[in-house]
Parts: sequence; structure tokens; C-alpha cells
Amino acid sequence: MARMTKKKIKKYTKVMTITSIVTLFFLVLGITYAIFRITVTAEKTNVISVGTLDVRIENEQDAITLQNTLPLTDEEGLSLTPYTFDVVNRGTIDAEYDLYLNINESKTTLPLNKIKYYITKETIDQNEVALMNNPQYLNDLLDEEIEEDTLYRLDYDDLNVDQFHSYKLYLWLDEEATVEEATNKYFEASIEVIATQLLDHARLVKKIDVSENQDKSVYGSLYDDGTLKVEGTGRITSNISSSITEGTNVSINSITLSEGILNIPAGLFQNNTTIKEVTIPNTVIEIAAYAFSGCIRIEDTITVPDSVITIGKGAFQNCQKVQHIILPSSITRIENDTFFQCHSLEEMVIPENVTYIGGNAFTRCYQIQTLHIPSKVQTIGNWAFDFMSKLESFDVDPDNQYFIDADGILFTKDMTKLVRMPVNKVLDSYTIPSSVKTLSVSAFRSCASIKTIVIPSPNITLQNDVFYNVPNTVTIEINATSDYIASHWPSNWKNGCSANIVYLQDES
Repeated sequence: MARMTKKKIKKYTKVMTITSIVTLFFLVLGITYAIFRITVTAEKTNVISVGTLDVRIENEQDAITLQNTLPLTDEEGLSLTPYTFDVVNRGTIDAEYDLYLNINESKTTLPLNKIKYYITKETIDQNEVALMNNPQYLNDLLDEEIEEDTLYRLDYDDLNVDQFHSYKLYLWLDEEATVEEATNKYFEASIEVIATQLLDHARLVKKIDVSENQDKSVYGSLYDDGTLKVEGTGRITSNISSSITEGTNVSINSITLSEGILNIPAGLFQNNTTIKEVTIPNTVIEIAAYAFSGCIRIEDTITVPDSVITIGKGAFQNCQKVQHIILPSSITRIENDTFFQCHSLEEMVIPENVTYIGGNAFTRCYQIQTLHIPSKVQTIGNWAFDFMSKLESFDVDPDNQYFIDADGILFTKDMTKLVRMPVNKVLDSYTIPSSVKTLSVSAFRSCASIKTIVIPSPNITLQNDVFYNVPNTVTIEINATSDYIASHWPSNWKNGCSANIVYLQDES
């Protein structure tokens, strides 16, 4: 849930009365052809009532004051009598709320980095859950400070009308506190709830523990509008998509991961055909293999935050409708199949720190027209740029020590290997440079916009699929006899090739 701006909780009711006026027209046929109009006022009153927002704290017991307290171990702290209270929705509209600890700084002298807390919540299904793995220090929540008050967020959730959540809050002075830190010191705070109307009226359908170790550090909440919210701190399990929808008739169409989530596991939403959008927070460090593979309905821009350092194989494979994927500067590798069959991807900015582009990384990215290869790229895998039907040119950073482009065509730096001809390169004739000793795997695959390809020397190595899928509208001229090529080139060099082959030495 996004953090809300602080506001006073208000109850309000508006009643508007509307008098209905029904106008009836009677056409009376008579000598004068007069027209009479009769106005009738409805007897009933139409009322529009605006619901009330009323989220309260009730049933408070055993309030805690830390004064003249002794330092305690975690085990001793958790054995104390907790401060208990309920957050209740007594209004007439559904609400979402943030639960804060509001510390009175003018009276608090105990150091917050020596005060520990632990909080549990009993949910509407009477399942008591811990909101953290282990006790934590209060100052760990400092990032939740908002506006002029020192508000430390303890929890956030939704409440439908007449629902409540019961909390237990433990506070104690940590055993690491020194005599100087603990002597004659005081702590005072209050619980504060900031609530707003749940505007989309989405109702919670299911909420489950989705933490990787099933330690209740991360929860997934599925709403009846198809929104999946994953909230908490830590790593998440890989079977969220199936487990949270099991037993419901709700399909996931939107995913929001909250700040604190560290990973998106392998295959998390693989082949999910209902998801349309996803929000990734700036705490995720890993997007594992095939995490969003086959999510064919995602259309909105996917922004991968700077916190991510690893994107696994095929992570966005077959996301056929997504048009923009923004990658962070923190990644160094684009693994095999990462963007395979992203048919609608219009552009791709490869981050400057990338050193490796894997096989099939951009295969069947039909809309990309030009691709920049940054200075640090050292390795490009086989078939990395196949079937990119609109690709017109490569642009290699001049500082790259491993690759170079010549007229938009990709070569190794020493020009001895032609790595890839852009599929949509339009040329009347292209002569392979004399420096080239090797035509790389799939070097001219599917190139249909070149009328003639000239190979000036037969003393060249052809790797697999060099001319695969080259159509019969293309002519390949080889400066050798057919007998020479038959005896020196691999027998399968023409596999999948429909081009017209001309042996120039045969004609002479």
C-alpha cells in the first residue's frame, strides 16, 4: 500500500434533497386546439447520503510506560504483558489505514536504538500473525517519519465495514543498553491510526503468508478487483500466483509489490494470461528466471528499479504486448532469452555496465529499429538478434574493445568476424569485407532486404545457420567454383536457405 499523507480522521454525512418535477403535456383536440400544461410534484423525496468514514481504536488494555525499567533479553521482553487494542471500522464505507506509533519526543529520553518492539495482529479469520520475523529496534522504522510528527508505521491494512483487527504490542529496553543510557530515562508514545476511504471499493478476498521461509514476514493480499498486493519485508515464495487464487474465482490482473520485498522468484507469474500491470519496488535485488515469462497481457511500461542487480534467464520472455521495459544501470548481464518474443517492444536501452548479452536475448523483438551496444559488452550469444524484422542498424560505443559497427553492421573489433547483419538493412549489394574470416552463427539469417550478397573469397569459415531463412529474392555470389565450395564448406551451409546461389568461377 502506498504511504498516505497524514490527515485527521473525519466523520461526515451529507444529505441532499431533490424535488422531482414531472412535466406532463396534454394535447387536447378541440375547436381552439388549445394546449394545456399540467405540473405534478412527486410525493416522495430523493435522498443522496454520503457514507461515514469511522475507524477507531477500541478495547485498549495494559498500556505500557517505560520508566525505571530494566534491560531485558528478547525472551524476557516477549514474556511481558502486551499493550492490546483493536482497530475497528464503525463507519458505513470500507477503509484502508496505517497504524503508527507516535512518539512524544519532548518527554522521551530513552534512546530509540535501545528500545525493542514486537507486534502481532489477529486478523478477521481469528488467525494471529506476527508482523515481523524477530523483535526490532524502533529506530529501524525511522524512514516512516512523515510531516511534523514522528510517526513510526507499525502496520497497514484494509478494513471493510464492521470488521476489526486486534493487536498486541510489546515494548522493552534492550539488554544491550548501558547504565548511562537507561538511568533516569523515560519513554512516552501513543498509537495513531490514519485512515482513508478505500476508493476502489475492492474487497479483500484472501490473505496468505507468501514468505520464502513461511515465517510470516511477507503477506499476499488478493482483492476482488484482481489486484494482488505483496507486503512485508523479506523474500517471497515462488508459488504465490496459484496458491493465492486457489479456491477463489478471482484472476490476478495487477501486481503491486511493497517496499521491503527483496526478490521476484523463478517462474513467479509464468504463463499468467490475466496480469496487465506490475509495480516493482526499489528494494527488489533479484528478478529470477522466467518470473514474468508468458505474461502476454502486460502492456504498460515495466520499470526495473536500480536496486535490481540480477535478471534471470527468460525473465520477460513472451511478454508479447509490453512496449517499454526500462532497465537499471545496476545490471551487468542480459541472460539468454530475457526478451525473447517481446513482439511489441519498441526500444531497448542496454545499460552501460552490461558485459554479457545472452543467446536469443532479443530474438523476435519485431519493433526495435536500432540497438546500441555499450562500451563494456564483451560477449554476445548465438541468435541474440534473430528475427528482429525492423532492425536497421547496430550502434556500438566507440570505446568498446570487443565489437564495432561498420555502416550499422555488427563485427568483432578486429573486423575478422561478421557477427550480425541487421535483418531490415536495405542494400542493393553488400560485399563482405576482405578482413572477415568468419561468418558468425545466423549472421545473415532472415535478411530479405539485400538484393545481392557478395563473398569475395571462399577462404572463410561459416558457422551454423548463416543464411537460414534468406529468401529467393536474394542472390548470393561466391567467388569460387561450386566444386571448391562443395569440398571446403560444410555440407549443410545452405540449410534453410532459398537464395539464388551464383558461383562466379563456374561462369568464367
